[in-house]
Amino acid sequence: MPQPMAQIPVSQAKDSWPRRILERQVLQILVTYAVSCWGIIQFIDWLTHRYQLSPSLTDFVIVLEVLVFPSVLILAYYRGEPGKTPWTWAEKIGVPLNALVAALILWSSFQDKELGSINQTMMMQDAHGRTVQRTFPKSAFRKRIALFFFENQMVDQKLAWLRQGIPNLLAIDLSQDLFLDLHDTNDLADRIKKAGFSYKDPLALGLQRDLASYYRLPYILNGTFSKINNQFTLQVKIYETEHVKLIAKHNFQGTDLFDLIDQASLQVKRDLNIPEEHINSITDFPVTEISTRYLSALEHFTKSSNIRGFDENRLESIKELNQSLSIDPSFAIAYAFRFMDYYNSGKISQAKADLNQAKKYIFKLTEHGQFVLNSNSFFVSGQATERLKVLKQWSLLYPDDIQAYLRLAAYYINAAQPEEAIKSYRRVLELDPEQYTYLNDIGSLYENSGHYQEAIAAYQQYQSHVPNEATAYNNLGNIYLTMGQFELAHKYYQQALGIDSNNVYAWVGLGDIDLRLGNLSKALAIYQKTLTHSQLSIEKDTVYSSLDDYYRLTGQWQPVLALFPTRLTEKQKYSSTLSTQIWEAFYLDDYTKAGHPAQARAILDTIMATAKSDPLSYAIAQIGYLQFYIAQGDPERAEPLLPEIEKVLHDFGILEFAPLLLKSQGKIAELHKDYAKAILMYAEYLQKMPTEQLVHLDMGRCYRESKNYTQAETALKQALKYFPTHPEIHYELAQLYAATGEKAEARLEIQSTLKTWAHADKTYALAQKARVLASQLGKS
Repeated sequence: MPQPMAQIPVSQAKDSWPRRILERQVLQILVTYAVSCWGIIQFIDWLTHRYQLSPSLTDFVIVLEVLVFPSVLILAYYRGEPGKTPWTWAEKIGVPLNALVAALILWSSFQDKELGSINQTMMMQDAHGRTVQRTFPKSAFRKRIALFFFENQMVDQKLAWLRQGIPNLLAIDLSQDLFLDLHDTNDLADRIKKAGFSYKDPLALGLQRDLASYYRLPYILNGTFSKINNQFTLQVKIYETEHVKLIAKHNFQGTDLFDLIDQASLQVKRDLNIPEEHINSITDFPVTEISTRYLSALEHFTKSSNIRGFDENRLESIKELNQSLSIDPSFAIAYAFRFMDYYNSGKISQAKADLNQAKKYIFKLTEHGQFVLNSNSFFVSGQATERLKVLKQWSLLYPDDIQAYLRLAAYYINAAQPEEAIKSYRRVLELDPEQYTYLNDIGSLYENSGHYQEAIAAYQQYQSHVPNEATAYNNLGNIYLTMGQFELAHKYYQQALGIDSNNVYAWVGLGDIDLRLGNLSKALAIYQKTLTHSQLSIEKDTVYSSLDDYYRLTGQWQPVLALFPTRLTEKQKYSSTLSTQIWEAFYLDDYTKAGHPAQARAILDTIMATAKSDPLSYAIAQIGYLQFYIAQGDPERAEPLLPEIEKVLHDFGILEFAPLLLKSQGKIAELHKDYAKAILMYAEYLQKMPTEQLVHLDMGRCYRESKNYTQAETALKQALKYFPTHPEIHYELAQLYAATGEKAEARLEIQSTLKTWAHADKTYALAQKARVLASQLGKS
């Protein structure tokens, strides 16, 4: 017999949750909430475009709407019931808890994101001194792009130069918009060369990604080009770097390449989601108005940039620029680059002429370019104070322009103001935390100022960002080598080699450790082997520098002279003329030490003949004469040169090298046998150049000559901490112990000296004196 179905009580059916949801209008409230949310999102999205607000603001609102949904659901359920009901525990606990959780999630998700306007507005002076209101994008919204070669799809190679010419033009055109931070292949040239490629080679997308990642550039721009029957076709592609995701691809066709560049530039901005209102509000000249309207002029300009950036040949670069400017005499950027080539080749009068021509057409430069030009103008005219004003004005006018702060940092380094340079680099890191490469520069400034712990902290901070790069380990190895902590230095150099087995700087560092510890043949073998896999000029010069140290230490001055022109050639390829000239001036006395003073004098006279028209070049030549007279033991002719040199260095803001003059003053005082003054000069030099610990040798020599043997021994042993087998230190100690009657100690010291100088030149005066002393000590 079937059992009757159980009956649900009427009261229980009325209280079922579907019925309660319907009675309390929960569904209606939720639908209204969803519609309202959608409307708010659309409104916020319109606001972000209309008033150029942060796109993150829309994301913030969406996340907020999702996060507060539990509170809406709770309130809809309990407050939707007709009639007044008391607040339930679910509401009292659930809503505040949901609000707290939502606040925490929003804070953690958006604390580093800008939610306000993408722009900031300031009243300031422009490059011409006029007070203007300026609006510019905040750094968080700038787009950092690597521009690579456009590949040639034609059989005809006559237009092959366009593979670099097109990205050059795009970079010039796009540089008018501060939303964009552009890096073309000339900026990436060192890494491209390290990878074994040049401007003539196609670069695979994988390599482009590696290069862009190394420089922390989130976007890659490349493409192709062809020309058929006077019709150009450009294909421009933009990739997101991390996953090599194609963001956009567009084709542009027409007979006027410059017009296609203008079209492509506009599309690039849109593809990168730069607000249309911003695009419409900025001044954007056609690319012909800020470059050239002649393809042939652009061709020679492009070839020049390739030769300069990849071949490091300034003279050939100048020839190409000569061709470019003969076609278009109003090509302002070409004048600016030829100015740099002339100046960095030591052709000062031609450089100044180009600077004046560039200023004549300054209206064809972006405001960024105008600041660079004015800064260079004040530099070459020896107006350091005015140059600083221009750079500060630039940083005020464009407070988010990293280049302004980098140039300020360079100024402060030249002006021997490391604290201000560090502040400028810190500002760069504030503007773009991804620019942590400059932590190495901060570390170097701390290191050169003797603040070793701060330097180590900066290097370690960089290492934490890029643990798989050798750079930080090299820097840590270098600083521990400077501090005389050879085991730690060795450890970090080995770690660098674990990442890059052919790292030139790590191998040189290991050789330098062996050199200081007296493992001479091992050090020499390392240097010679490292030279074979050195590719860049700066790498070769680094190896040559250590080889030079080896030959100096062992008293072999003929190889030192043989290396001199080779080092000079490599330095001229990568270093500024100023740095190269000062290096040459301070080291020309090597000819005198090697027994060839007439050769040194002839070189100096040649330099002076071409330097008289430029005060800075003349002062640098005077430094050469200063060192020459000191090496000749002629303080009367050396000393009068100091005031004029100091004044010119001050006028030009080149005080970075001024401490070297303190050492020269110490040498002059020593030649006058004024040992007390010499010690003071050497101590002041050490205070300004705390890493130059070998100056303790000079102080020890002066203490010994003034018969202050206790302090002489202290100074010389201090030097030994950093250079344990330096022959001159042991020679000085040998003389000291001989003077104090400690013959056994003196013999040990002179034996150490002669071991290092076993292959010294027979004409080397100090080695001759050491052999005489050894003979005297042997007889007693």
